[in-house]
Amino acid sequence: MTLVKRLFWRANAYIFDASVAGYDVKLWEAWTSVDYFVTRNVGLGAGFAATNADINTTGTHGGNWYIRYSYSGLVAYAKFAF
Repeated sequence: MTLVKRLFWRANAYIFDASVAGYDVKLWEAWTSVDYFVTRNVGLGAGFAATNADINTTGTHGGNWYIRYSYSGLVAYAKFAF
C-alpha cells in the first residue's frame, strides 16, 4: 500500500502445516513493515516480524525428536529495486 510517493506499508502472513512419513511440520510467519525509498532504486525499511517453526518426528526405533525455532522482534533492511 502506498502511503505517499516514496513511502510504502506492507503486511503479510504465511501458514504451512504438513505431516509426511512420520514428520510433523508447522510453520507460521507474520510481518509488517514500512519502506522508504530515498532514491528511485534504493530504499530502507523497518518493521516487526514473528516467526515460529516446529518439527516433530517419532522414529520407529525410539528416535523421537522435536525442534522448535521462534523469533519475534524488530527488523531493519535495505531494498534495491531495478
